[in-house]
Amino acid sequence: MKKEIIFVIIRYLLSVVILIVVIGSGWLMATKYEEYKIIDILAYRDPGFALKIYAQFNVSQEFVINERTPVTRLIIPMFIPQEAGAVEISLRQEGNVLEQWRLSEYHEAGKNEGIYEIALPLDSETAWEGKYVLTMDGREISSNEQGKAPRIFIEKDDGRYPAGNYWIASNKKNGDISMQVFGRRQKWQRYKQGAIENPTRAIITGMAYLLAVVIIAAAPHALWRQKEGSGQGES
Repeated sequence: MKKEIIFVIIRYLLSVVILIVVIGSGWLMATKYEEYKIIDILAYRDPGFALKIYAQFNVSQEFVINERTPVTRLIIPMFIPQEAGAVEISLRQEGNVLEQWRLSEYHEAGKNEGIYEIALPLDSETAWEGKYVLTMDGREISSNEQGKAPRIFIEKDDGRYPAGNYWIASNKKNGDISMQVFGRRQKWQRYKQGAIENPTRAIITGMAYLLAVVIIAAAPHALWRQKEGSGQGES
């Protein structure tokens, strides 16, 4: 009798250990950080139709981050000549300068001309929310040096990103600058967003995971009963 009680206790302890391992693994996975695209504005990448940044023709793009999110980097596709002129890039919110970069710091001088994705790093510990303006200023490139002007790509369809627009100097234009904004989030936030967008799928997936956990936790009991059954059959 004592032996049977000990075996019952062992089976339940094994189930508890399995549950702790499964739940712990799920928690670690759900709280793991991942990078994701907050904004992704695509445009046709033809240098012949790209917009030059030079002289007084600074270019700005307004974009919006709806929820407080740590933003890790911005990526701006550019056509850059081999002898590119100087361009300053700044990020502002309500007129306050938050970040500044010089293009020369993120693109090695003397590279062959071509299309490059310029990655601008941000402090990933800072949470961003609200309306922002990204400005590219090529005032150091004169009108006579247009051949040295880096170029950016424009999506003309204003409906592709209705939350913002781009400007040339103070003139608002239809469309947006091609760019990407990357943020950092925990995986459970992605699952939450997926559940909001498709609750039926989330319920089915959740039930499937729950069933899998129950089956795994019940494995010691099932194996013991199978062993008992085979033992009785042999006797």
